[in-house]
Amino acid sequence: MDQTASGSWSSGITPVWCPGCGDFAVLRALEKTLARSGTRPENVCWVSGIGCACRLPCFVRGYAFHGVHGRALPVATGIKLSNPSLRVIVTMGDGDALSIGAGHLPHTCRRNPGVTCLVIDNGLYGMTKGQPSPTAPAGKTPPLDPVAVAVASGATFAARTAATNAPEMEAMFAAAFEHRGFAMIHVLSPCATFGGPEPHAALRAAVRPLDGERLLDRGAAVAAALARDPVRTGLFWRETRPTLEETARPAAPLPA
Repeated sequence: MDQTASGSWSSGITPVWCPGCGDFAVLRALEKTLARSGTRPENVCWVSGIGCACRLPCFVRGYAFHGVHGRALPVATGIKLSNPSLRVIVTMGDGDALSIGAGHLPHTCRRNPGVTCLVIDNGLYGMTKGQPSPTAPAGKTPPLDPVAVAVASGATFAARTAATNAPEMEAMFAAAFEHRGFAMIHVLSPCATFGGPEPHAALRAAVRPLDGERLLDRGAAVAAALARDPVRTGLFWRETRPTLEETARPAAPLPA
């Protein structure tokens, strides 16, 4: 099979997202990026929890671990420590990452395992009729920003992109796959069912690329991540430091 063809990554299972869901574009961008990278499916392990975005591993080839709600990051960390040669990719939603699983994101950032994490964010809980998530636009409660949380928590790679911009998505995914350490990508993905009228057009109008803005320290990166009207997309922070699997102590020998 030609591993450079994006179709070579399809599991053959038809996605069950609603028609018009932005997650279709995310899936397509992942397939194309992995095909270009020459990665083989048997060298990838997908990890997810619960939510619309967490169904993605069903639709691509590779190993997969479907964990419980909010626990994808510790599962992925354990997999990477057990088999450092695997490319471990987490797909999680805004609720999975910043609500029930919020305690795991900062610690995964600071531990720096060689894991790629996609926080696929529609700002609501699509599987339970559209209640607002922690990233919903400010109302009575101010939202959390995944990029700001990641940068402030010590992530070595933090980026944002939108499902309405395929070239930028593919570029961010490629950069994350090349990064040595924990790479968090916040992917804005419009909900076609509960996202209001014309959600794709609304998302396109709400975002703007960083366009070469120089973010010289974490403070500047956090400030740029929190900017609104428009929301910035692109690579906010990247640095190199030892990964968790490089610094973890070997297991103690079992007693005789």
